[in-house]
Amino acid sequence: MIEAEAAVIHGKIIYDARLPIEWAEGTYKTIVMPGFSDGHMHPQVIDTGFSQPYSYSNSYEWIEQRVMAIDEASVRRDESLSSRLAFLTYLRSILEGSTLISVTGAFVPNVKAWNLALDKPRIVFLPTTMRRSGWMAPQEIFSVSEKLRNSINDSLARLGIFVHSLKYSSQRDIKYSYSMIEAKKGIMGLHLSEGISELNILQRIMNSNRFNRIIAVHCLNDKVKPYGLTCISCPGTNVILYNKVKRDIYDIDSFGSDWPHIIGTIASHIHIINRIFNVPIETLLFRLTTGGYIVHGMSTQGDLIGFDESLDRVLKSNVQPIDVYIAGRKTVEEKQTFLTGYTLEDVERETKKAIDAALDLHGTGYISRNELFWRIRRAREAFLSFH
Repeated sequence: MIEAEAAVIHGKIIYDARLPIEWAEGTYKTIVMPGFSDGHMHPQVIDTGFSQPYSYSNSYEWIEQRVMAIDEASVRRDESLSSRLAFLTYLRSILEGSTLISVTGAFVPNVKAWNLALDKPRIVFLPTTMRRSGWMAPQEIFSVSEKLRNSINDSLARLGIFVHSLKYSSQRDIKYSYSMIEAKKGIMGLHLSEGISELNILQRIMNSNRFNRIIAVHCLNDKVKPYGLTCISCPGTNVILYNKVKRDIYDIDSFGSDWPHIIGTIASHIHIINRIFNVPIETLLFRLTTGGYIVHGMSTQGDLIGFDESLDRVLKSNVQPIDVYIAGRKTVEEKQTFLTGYTLEDVERETKKAIDAALDLHGTGYISRNELFWRIRRAREAFLSFH
């Protein structure tokens, strides 16, 4: 039996709740079922590439103008470090209350870290294909997927592909990836309209006005749902890079953190997202929780987070859950991972060590350590202060 002063169940709020749940018991001030869904994150991103936020008009401008402290391609080739960064992302996710996450980036290290983790969230692997050095071709991703499928044959995980963008992926790769996903009934992610309208370009490439199985991330400059696309909005990085967010909540299916090592997972953004969107709170809560599960075709069964704070505090402050359940199994107890005993403070400390190691092993020499950590702090401050 679970008792709570307030229960958020699939976005709906129930007060003085008594829930006859067989796999969990306890009394909380607030519970959320399922937990929060983080629909887009890059586990290997540990540098913003700039010192001054709000400096860009679109993602291509940022990618082409940024000056990196760390060579991202070199980090991805370092399987040990990439796996460590992914592992820390998974720990951070459950400790903050993100029970479902969708990860892009380095495919094999991300899977390796998830298989090694004893306490972990539900996960969707969307390995990135991109026409740049260090990235896998889509044919290679689908080949590796078949080899890895048995190692992650688990109801907690799902495989797909992430086509980086229309500019940095060839038309042939985009069409091939989509045809494979259609045949396999899978999902394909894509950065779309991040500061520049691109829906018409996608329509021209695909020779279609309607799309199934494509998750569009950001969608800042286009209304996408009428065309069958689902939209994951990332308010954190949109604010940091462009000083704006997608305001149309009804064209958004769910939310993503984008840079979990820099600004935390989506569960730590709730109070800021609540401040940004002037909509009925249940409309927002559905998209922060169940909406992401629907987008990714994942079960919500047995996912729950419990707080010792009121619902009002959960919505207006950065509050960490005390207990977390994934698929009916406790993964966090009293703010520590259940089997391995990690705290959020441990994860912060280990993440800092990993960034230090990345700077030592894969630094570009352009940016000092102090400047890198100042960049990270500045990015966090920019997001936290946005209204």
